[in-house]
Amino acid sequence: MKPRLYTYIITADNGKSPCYCDGIFTFACCKPQIRRKILKDKIECEKRGTHLPPTYLAGIRRDKKESRARVVFIVDIDEVLKLEEYYDNEKYLKRKDCKYKNVKTIFVDNKLPVTLTKKIIKKACPQIHAEKGTEHGCFSTVNKMSEQHCRDICGGAVLLSSHFDHCNAYEDKWELTDKLEPVLGNILKDYMHKNRRIYHSFDDFESLGKVLKDVKMTTHIGLKGLDEDDYKSCNAKDKKNKQKCKKC
Repeated sequence: MKPRLYTYIITADNGKSPCYCDGIFTFACCKPQIRRKILKDKIECEKRGTHLPPTYLAGIRRDKKESRARVVFIVDIDEVLKLEEYYDNEKYLKRKDCKYKNVKTIFVDNKLPVTLTKKIIKKACPQIHAEKGTEHGCFSTVNKMSEQHCRDICGGAVLLSSHFDHCNAYEDKWELTDKLEPVLGNILKDYMHKNRRIYHSFDDFESLGKVLKDVKMTTHIGLKGLDEDDYKSCNAKDKKNKQKCKKC
């Protein structure tokens, strides 16, 4: 199995999906196709008695003012966990994205399904609920489960890493993009025109490996996402001024 690079447009970098708590990158919500595909690769490698090859994930954001696409983060995935291995593990309970309870990775006919219905989830996880602070709201019973919750659970996996870099780790937020653009330039140009995930179109991993030696692929303690402060101000209730800020 060859190395893989997965990319997607990140619309909200508010510390929940991805989550950067304690210097560890976790990707537990959103983009179920990517999480599910990486878990399938891991399971296939385990059947063959091999290890998952280098697997990278990059979040891209368009900047219309600059007419450029920015690399928000890039990650070298260290670990791929099933949902129960993450949400039932005490060491992850205080993380901002660890808000589902009594949930597990669901297989249908020994396969990871492309979609999951509320009925299937309820049967497999009868006591499931989501606490406040989940990426897509909370629910106390499965009857209040949304389609977004179904998509989160359908992803089947949580991605973890201590080897990642983020544009906020630099004084100039374009520095990470400048370092990666010689290798990822075509992908960045493509994202200025299309909002899609790229799975297998990139194959120059030798050049990517060389470029990554010049970035900060390490643990980032105290790192905040691009939107974390803005989201806090948007969610704060101001009794004196009821006007919404521009982000809302």
